[in-house]
Amino acid sequence: MFYVPINIESVYNIGYTDEMNSNNKKFKLKLILGITTISLLGLLVVYVVGNTVVRQILYESAYSEEYITAYVTRSLRIISLSFAGVLLALNILTIILMSLITRNMEEIRVAEERLRVIINASPLACWILDETFEITEVNNEAVRLFGLKDSKDYIEHFANLSPEHQPDGRLSRDRIMELQTKCFVEGSVHFEWMHQTLGSKEEIPCEVHIKLFESSNKKYIICFARDLREIKRTFDMVHQLETAAYTDALTGASNRRYLDKTAAEEINSCMNEKKPLSMLMFDVDFFKKVNDTHGHQVGDEVLKILVSRIRHALKKGTVITRFGGEEFIATLPGSSIAIAIKTAERVRTAVERTPFKIKDLKVPVTISVGVTSLREDNTSLHTLVAEADEALYKAKQTGRNKVAFYEP
Repeated sequence: MFYVPINIESVYNIGYTDEMNSNNKKFKLKLILGITTISLLGLLVVYVVGNTVVRQILYESAYSEEYITAYVTRSLRIISLSFAGVLLALNILTIILMSLITRNMEEIRVAEERLRVIINASPLACWILDETFEITEVNNEAVRLFGLKDSKDYIEHFANLSPEHQPDGRLSRDRIMELQTKCFVEGSVHFEWMHQTLGSKEEIPCEVHIKLFESSNKKYIICFARDLREIKRTFDMVHQLETAAYTDALTGASNRRYLDKTAAEEINSCMNEKKPLSMLMFDVDFFKKVNDTHGHQVGDEVLKILVSRIRHALKKGTVITRFGGEEFIATLPGSSIAIAIKTAERVRTAVERTPFKIKDLKVPVTISVGVTSLREDNTSLHTLVAEADEALYKAKQTGRNKVAFYEP
């Protein structure tokens, strides 16, 4: 499992864009102009209405024209100044509020830009979904991973970036809806997902981590996906190198290095579980004669065919080791000496029954087999090999093409 160190709580509004920033500036300008216009119109209305009303009242009270003019002028001046002061205070308050809004929007813009920088700097493919599962953001790595042109192209073709079915046979559409819904409930989900490229439909196995977060009273899912192809290629390469290090290049059997590595483990396991273990050592009879008569290339082919026949005659999964030259060893965990002797005889018969066909040649091949078994006094690989070799020598000395077992 992997987690991405990103402070999602620092994001205030995922939907904030440069276009919104421009619209907010226009709105602020319109608001200030509107309040100023309303203020001037209000002042004009107060002046006209006030002048008319006050003059009417004073005329009806029989005051002189000079008194009325002076009184009206003074009253309207006081009223106008008071109203102007109120409007000025209102404008100042509006400007302060707009400054706070602007600062808040700037913080949102900076937070949004910070998120974009973090997301685009991530080596992982990343995208953000809203509550309706619509994509609101996608980073450059996601666009690059699928060989698309830009984020718009990614959003447009997002539904086609997964095959119809996942490797487990489930519909991708149903599976992803289930996982996204689970994320809204549990807060985060981690899983493996098979993506695909848009054009060539090349499969892209990914490790995906999705996490729920809230912003401006809305819920979002942020998704990170890591391409596993390179990791899988690395594991395959390591496996190939390891296999090559433990495999005989000619026959495909394991080599002595592998025998040393695994046989001790098998011996210890059988001893701890009180199970039997036997060892067979095979040797091609008169192999030098095959090389001298037909050449070393034919001899090499004989060894390849021999390993194939031994594999078919033994229990599936039994490891065959090329011990040296034309000698091979097979360990049989769980097999007693009696079972091992029967197994050795079955292998010997399988080799003898049919000549080895190599191009136009039919080469008769027989083997001798030495058998030994694990006992309390021979609990090491070295001892078992020595005993199997001694039993093999006995089989050769008594006529070849036979099975002999070690007798302590």
